[in-house]
Amino acid sequence: MLPWIVAAIVFLMGPLTLMALLRIARAPGGRAGAAILAALVVGILAGPLVGGRLFPEWHTTVFHGATEERQALRELDRRQYADITALETVDVTESYINSVRTQHIEERTAAADDLATAEAAHRNGPLKRFAILFICLWTLPMGWLLDGYRRVPRPGVRTFMQMAPLIANALLIAIIMIVAARPGIQLALLFGALLTLPALSPALRGPRLHTAFVGMVVFGTAAALLAFTTNPHALDGFGIPILAGLAGCGIGAVLRPPPRWLRVVVPAMTAPVIAIIIAGLTPAELVRDRLFWASALIALIFASDGRWAAYRFALSHQTTCPWTHAADMVNAATGIVALVIGWLLMLGGVLPEPMLGGLVIGALIVDTLRHVRHHLGGMMDHPEAGTGEQGDGSRG
Repeated sequence: MLPWIVAAIVFLMGPLTLMALLRIARAPGGRAGAAILAALVVGILAGPLVGGRLFPEWHTTVFHGATEERQALRELDRRQYADITALETVDVTESYINSVRTQHIEERTAAADDLATAEAAHRNGPLKRFAILFICLWTLPMGWLLDGYRRVPRPGVRTFMQMAPLIANALLIAIIMIVAARPGIQLALLFGALLTLPALSPALRGPRLHTAFVGMVVFGTAAALLAFTTNPHALDGFGIPILAGLAGCGIGAVLRPPPRWLRVVVPAMTAPVIAIIIAGLTPAELVRDRLFWASALIALIFASDGRWAAYRFALSHQTTCPWTHAADMVNAATGIVALVIGWLLMLGGVLPEPMLGGLVIGALIVDTLRHVRHHLGGMMDHPEAGTGEQGDGSRG
């Protein structure tokens, strides 16, 4: 129980404290930028590269579990090594030693399978419950804010004009994923749906709320069906954060307008969630996986510039500042939505960790470059001015 208490303190107080210090120091990027930077720092410090080496037992207990199975595998390796060493010092035939080695391989394979099963049970059990607790701390105030404060940037975009490029975006991601990494059709479609879902999530400022709702239903249902057909138990626990968000909507419906501090709490509570996701990744294994590089590259292209170009095409005849408004629509996406769903699916054994790493890259790029994207959009809409201040789009 103590490792989980320590983890709760580290991942709750660490990002919030660092975020407050960044805001006091007036770090660029605003609240969103401070939250991302704080999450990155805490996630790296608590991850396997730092925290896993300084406090290996704590990191293993929280993120991997299976302590007994891992210890049993280590003891088996030591015993097998001692047996082979002893046999090589006595007068026995080589064939007998080879038969013992074969038996050792079978024993180790069985022990490794037991370890993998125990780790999967830990991810889908204690670690998922820990994750759901932190996700609820984010969805509850977010639901409160969404129901009590609905702000829509202008100009509005028809539902079809917004959905069409996003659906094409998701399918194109799936096709490229199949060609580049060959993870399977279901996983490729699931990755495309997850990477596209944030663009329609109801953010603090987002596209039309009914369009966001339609998109959430379409892509959320697609992702849920794909995950369920892969593993029926992958969706266990998904309803709890949703209920927390609905409870927040109920609070917002009663207490209008929402308090001003709520607009600080919502982005602040994203930092602990992102920090835990980053701390649970294993960089040494990710960088050797082709699926991670394919996922990251696809996320970099289609979560930002590719989606920006698609929105600009949809807005070409509806506004005099299409690049600026398209940038605002990309900035309105909430990348943490994809991270949360992908994280839970990874814990449930559906989404591979390299794909989750790609989602992390895409979400961080969208959130960290929002101000740069808006400024570049203004420059392209008004090249003679060289600044985005003449555009009438709201700042992301």
